[in-house]
Amino acid sequence: MKRFLFFALLLCMLRSHAQSPTSPPFLMELQEVTFPEWPALHSFAFAQWDGYWIMVAGRSNGLHGFFPFTGFPESSANKYIWVLNPENGEKWSYDVTQLPTHLADALLVTNPQFLQIGQKLYVLGGYGKESTSGDFITFSKMTALNLPALVSAVQSGGNVQGALRQTSDDRIKICGGEMHHLGDDLYLIGGHNFEGLYSQTGAPVFTQTYTSKILRFRIQDDANQLSITNYSAFQDPEYHRRDLNLAPLMLPGMVPALGVYGGVFRPEADVPYFNPIYITGQNIDLDESYAQKMSQYTCPIVPIYDEVAENMYSIFFAGLSYHTYNENNHTFEVDELVPFIDQITTFVRYANGSSEEVVMPQVFDELLGTNAKFILNDDVAHYDNEVIDLRALQGRTDVGCIFGGIKAAIPNITPSSATNRLFKVLITPLFPNSVVETGAEEIKIAVTPNPFHYETRIQLSHLAHFTEAIITDLSGRMASALQADDTRTLLQKTEAALKALHPGMYTLLLNGDNQKAVTKVVKIH
Repeated sequence: MKRFLFFALLLCMLRSHAQSPTSPPFLMELQEVTFPEWPALHSFAFAQWDGYWIMVAGRSNGLHGFFPFTGFPESSANKYIWVLNPENGEKWSYDVTQLPTHLADALLVTNPQFLQIGQKLYVLGGYGKESTSGDFITFSKMTALNLPALVSAVQSGGNVQGALRQTSDDRIKICGGEMHHLGDDLYLIGGHNFEGLYSQTGAPVFTQTYTSKILRFRIQDDANQLSITNYSAFQDPEYHRRDLNLAPLMLPGMVPALGVYGGVFRPEADVPYFNPIYITGQNIDLDESYAQKMSQYTCPIVPIYDEVAENMYSIFFAGLSYHTYNENNHTFEVDELVPFIDQITTFVRYANGSSEEVVMPQVFDELLGTNAKFILNDDVAHYDNEVIDLRALQGRTDVGCIFGGIKAAIPNITPSSATNRLFKVLITPLFPNSVVETGAEEIKIAVTPNPFHYETRIQLSHLAHFTEAIITDLSGRMASALQADDTRTLLQKTEAALKALHPGMYTLLLNGDNQKAVTKVVKIH
């Protein structure tokens, strides 16, 4: 049974004052499509193959405990390989404890690094219990999962072990880092080697060594060998980060890159990092000109590029944040406890290299996002590095889904649990002038600002005689129909009608003598 709940700009998830004056050129909506029978997971590894989602490792409880024997209880380790059908909710599972110990241990970890390359999912490192010693360690294993064989075996009860291969390499003895590809190279950012039982009591029950590195390498995987090749390591105090965000982006000139955002903790204080790091095939650059305000801990990111304006938009979905946004006085406020939040922000990197964060009008209805995953819709228009091509979207588009993560009860010092909530992410481009031309000259409508809070102005690209204005909502229902003998009066009436609308997205059509023009208008307050 599917639970369906629609979150959109028109409903309660919109907070009327949350949008900053500079709005992204798109409308974002969340549509819940949760399957209640699915597992609740966070901090897992993920791949998709032939319409199925494959999930392994991670946790089925909430945020870790703070005492030695409650930090990462063995009973809450995800012990299944899950194969899920996102279309109808079907699910299959395989208990990894049936595997030989060396394979099972490496798939019972939390916070591993992972990456899908073609038909293979690679799971590297991660923190968990080593069966032979009984110790909690960070693993140095790399496990390759052959996705076609694995899906078939899990669904049919066949030979799962035959779909797995494994090797060891101390250079990947890491947990809490993030991985992505850039061209043919793989990058593993940050992370740490954590040995022993997690505790904040001061008891000497663990050791922790941050890598403070960005690793670049390739994976050789053929009939003869599974290994790491072409290895390089770049070390810097700014790379002393774990539980960070890593997402692909495009830089001006259509340059593929990776963005490193946030991460914890600084050596001198338990606070996140704020300056983004941008990685291209040639350089690793720290952006000291901008300090990130929101969502510094691992959360879903939807990357969107406008190749005409050369602006990059990365939507961060809540999680843990050093700042929260005060909607009453429109300011970012520091909370050094780094609370769970429900707010969603778009990190904008403009073509000139400057950045800002835009607080979106949508929010989650619970404190969600931490260690959840964004799953790209493979059918959506996107570049080779998995950044969505905004200009290629045709109207309201399903760009992917957000699944799982941690659900907190309150922002700080809180009970929490894993969640199985599933949301579609819908993006509608809002470029200013969508024009229909029926006369000799093209008439363009400029609505500014758009989106708007309270009132807006309408201007035309040149003189035209319009006598009718029709405003319709997303479903095509008429919201207003106006008439006037002259264009100036008609536009004044239309501006007043827009001011009176409820928040939402509308189509404005102007009709006149053998000509018409149409554009989209969004009201957010």
